[in-house]
Amino acid sequence: MHQTSIDFDICQNRHRGNAQSVAAFSGDTSQQRMQVLEAIREAGSHGLSCDELSAKWGVGCNAISGRFSELKMTGLIVKSGLRPTRAGKNAAVYRLGGER
Repeated sequence: MHQTSIDFDICQNRHRGNAQSVAAFSGDTSQQRMQVLEAIREAGSHGLSCDELSAKWGVGCNAISGRFSELKMTGLIVKSGLRPTRAGKNAAVYRLGGER
């Protein structure tokens, strides 16, 4: 069974007491999480990396990577391979969980 409600900060250990970092999580991330999920759904079997979506939306990957982590943790998305980023590094590509 997949966890569907995310009411905790997946990056809590990374804040290390930094008040700005904690404040960045304080907002409701559910809408952005659903937007990321919809973008991955639209990508279909091709999948989508955080780098690709951040380029499409014109935001830094750090602004949305937490949503990828949350969705992966719930099983709503799964890693389906690797693709090069704009910087030439390999990045995980995700597709909807339960798809072949």
